[in-house]
Amino acid sequence: MNTVESNTLLSLSDVSVAYGSKTIVRHVSLDLKKGDIGCLLGPSGCGKSTLLRAIAGFEPVSTGTLTLAGKVLSDKHSTVTPDQRKIGMVFQDVSLFPHLSIEKNIAFGIKSQPKKVIQERVTQLLALIDLSDYAKLYPHQISGGQQQRVALARALAPKPELILLDEPFSGLDAKLRDSLVPHVKSILKKEKVSAIMVSHDQAEAFAIADKVAVMSEGNIHQWDTAFNSYHFPASKFVASFVGESKFLLGKICCEYSVETALGRFVKKMPHHFKAGSEVELLVRIEDVTYSADSDYSGKVIKQDFHGSYYKYELQLNDGSTVYLSTNAKGLQQYQIGDQVPLTCDIENVVIFTR
Repeated sequence: MNTVESNTLLSLSDVSVAYGSKTIVRHVSLDLKKGDIGCLLGPSGCGKSTLLRAIAGFEPVSTGTLTLAGKVLSDKHSTVTPDQRKIGMVFQDVSLFPHLSIEKNIAFGIKSQPKKVIQERVTQLLALIDLSDYAKLYPHQISGGQQQRVALARALAPKPELILLDEPFSGLDAKLRDSLVPHVKSILKKEKVSAIMVSHDQAEAFAIADKVAVMSEGNIHQWDTAFNSYHFPASKFVASFVGESKFLLGKICCEYSVETALGRFVKKMPHHFKAGSEVELLVRIEDVTYSADSDYSGKVIKQDFHGSYYKYELQLNDGSTVYLSTNAKGLQQYQIGDQVPLTCDIENVVIFTR
């Protein structure tokens, strides 16, 4: 067995999942390394939770093969039951047992083991989730974030090979979520356990995942690092879903330039675009800035206040739009209808056929 194969924990090859005649997940292939955290990211209804359920064993696959540590868990002929998969699960609804203390909730999945082993594992996990002083309390006596950490500890107790998290933070307020996500990542890394999480929130996905699968309509458009998904999107859907972006209409002038309503960008063009080709150029919100002496401008058609900054949508002379953000502290606020002089500096040119 080569190094790449031996380092792969979870492998999906051409996996599809259908409910009756309706295919929900379409020919998905991906590999997750041991110790890595992956995230299935996409809008509601894209099939990410269905795919997670198939990995857990709650849904059969209609095509392809799903393996864990080299063992086939699902193919179109057979499915290993969830309890035989060595996979832990954490849901959005933590579903802790209200009549059991925190320590007994954590111990639930290992209650058949010797008492000393149980106590050692529970003590270890309570320390790991920073709740050692809460062992005797009950779920209703701790916060939502603490409950989520207990649910994770309960899933980790049997030492599964893989943890699945189904939108575990979506029921929490934004501030708590921001602090809990890195904490959960740290717990998973310290336990050296691999994980797959479902999320519709890209900030959450980027904060926790080593690899992100951007999904739409049952397809994975890109399985890559968060950095590559953002800076080198594999499809127009990834480009539009990840980050705050717009698309400038353009025309390829030559292999080194493209003409747009914000001027000519001189960059090495992707080789498959020929001179004269009509294209759309990806422009992120951070690419556009105010420039008093610019020859180009956009008309403010939308304004949003985000506390520390304003976000504007501006229409250019060809009808396309771009985003602009400005620091809200001490800077002028633009009004609907204002003409704002703009400059655009794009480091990584990403172009799609119009």
